[in-house]
Amino acid sequence: MALLNRVGFFLYNVCLFLTIGILFFTLKHYNIADPTSTPEVSANLEFAVTALVGAYILFALLLTVISIMQKARKKGVPYAISLGALWTFVMLMSLFSLLSFILSDDITTPGWKLGMVTLGVLFSFLPAMGVLLNQFPASIDQERVLEAIKKGLKNEERENLPFCPECRAKVEPSFKFCPKCGVRFMD
Repeated sequence: MALLNRVGFFLYNVCLFLTIGILFFTLKHYNIADPTSTPEVSANLEFAVTALVGAYILFALLLTVISIMQKARKKGVPYAISLGALWTFVMLMSLFSLLSFILSDDITTPGWKLGMVTLGVLFSFLPAMGVLLNQFPASIDQERVLEAIKKGLKNEERENLPFCPECRAKVEPSFKFCPKCGVRFMD
């Protein structure tokens, strides 16, 4: 059984695509052993990261608007925490990728920039999934539930039937004779 409905599944795939894309482009030239020695990235790679972060911001905005407009689901503390954490990490990503010109030169080295964007996208994925699971759960397959209830009621009716005093076979209340042993029932 699926965890998300169709809208939620579509938004999940968009989020997964953007997350993997950002991780691919940020970790492509990232020096994990020594982040300070990470080389400058090319203009094309920086554009790709910036474009994907912009698309992720649009995704977060779309997710927020859709989930706020959806009045069928109650919004509680887990929803608020997930949404707040999502926007906190989206702002971290945008600060280091789109607005890095306002930061000091010490923390805008390629290692810092790519590392913070990577951490931002990694840590924003879980809150995005929390919002999706809270606001777009899959509906229960009603036909399957009804069949299970009907089957349970039939079994319960069968267990509550009277039985033959001779052979202990279950019989219908309207029977005059036992279908198994042929004994005649008294009214």
